[in-house]
Order: sequence, then C-alpha cells, then structure tokens
Amino acid sequence: MKRRGLYTACAGTVLFGVSLLAANSVAESNFMGPAGFDVSSIFDGMFDMVTDEITIIPGATERVSFAVESDGVPVIWAVHMTDYEPGDSLSIAAYGPSGNAYGRSTQVDEVTFEAVEQAREGPVDIEITNTGPEPVTITVMFSEDPENSEMFMDPDSPLNKLIFPLVIAGAALIAGLVVVIAGIVIFLMDMRRQQRVNRFDDWSSGR
Repeated sequence: MKRRGLYTACAGTVLFGVSLLAANSVAESNFMGPAGFDVSSIFDGMFDMVTDEITIIPGATERVSFAVESDGVPVIWAVHMTDYEPGDSLSIAAYGPSGNAYGRSTQVDEVTFEAVEQAREGPVDIEITNTGPEPVTITVMFSEDPENSEMFMDPDSPLNKLIFPLVIAGAALIAGLVVVIAGIVIFLMDMRRQQRVNRFDDWSSGR
C-alpha cells in the first residue's frame, strides 16, 4: 500500500511541532519573567505614555490625563489590571479637551484596549472607577497616532519582537495542521483503494 499519506501527515506533524516550539521560544526569550509570562513587558515601548501602578479601592475613581499634540489623530488607550483576579471590574469613561465624552466601557478582563478615532489637540482624560469587590492595581497606557508610532519602525519594539513572529508561527501552525489532515485523508483513501484492489484480486482468483 502506498505510504504517501503517512509521509504527508508526518511532514505536517513536524511543521506543526517546529512552529509550536518557535512560538514558545520567542515568548520565553523576550517576555517570560520569574512568575511566568510577563504581560507588562509587552507594553514596554508600545505606548507613548505608561503610568506607574495605581491602586483603586472599591467604589473609588482615579483620573489619568494624556496630552494629545496633534488635531484629528487617532489615540489608543489601554488599562491593564496588573493584579487581576476573576470578579474584578472597572467602569471606564474617556473625555476630550472640552469635557466631551468619547465613550464609556466596562472592563472585566485583565487588559482592555479602546481607540479615539479623531482625538482633538489637548488633554484626553480617562476616569477609572473600581466597581468590583476588591482593590485593584492598574496601569494606564496611551499612544498617539499609533500607525506612525515607533513600535512599527523600531525592529526591537515588542510588536516586531513578538507579534509579527507569532503571526508567522501561527500561520505555520495552521499550515502544519492542514497538512496533517490532508495526510490522514490521503492515507484513508489509499487504504480504501487498496482494499478494493484486494477484493478484486480475490474475486478474479476465484476465492
């Protein structure tokens, strides 16, 4: 029986395994801390401003400002709960220079990202209220006009050191999985074809 299906499946398995090891190696070499995967290190260099850690007790509100230097540019902001536990929640409101509301959101995950598409020159204020039952510690991050940000230009930025390699590794993982499935299908087709040939030989020999 032909073994092309087995060979194809083995090649896909090798590609899948190598891609998985490569993705793990990229993460470990750049972003693994003593306590495991260090989320905060990914943000280092990706934003124009990263605040120090801020602790907010239940029911309290903290306000953080970021100065936008151009008019009509996109601004991305993010809130990272550095000591996140299930059940933590934040209510977040963003305001423009004249106090106009850009929007309000609820955060129940470790990190949330939001964007202001056409921010005006002047301060963008983020109000964060702890709506959970326990104190939380956060950092707030801002990036003005991220498409022209240094994170895209700098080869040593977290984006280029982690995100792009992981995208490539992820594509290779998917390709490896597809090849494995194709190999299994080919193997089953060859096996079925061989069974038909064997039955025909048995019939033609009068068995």
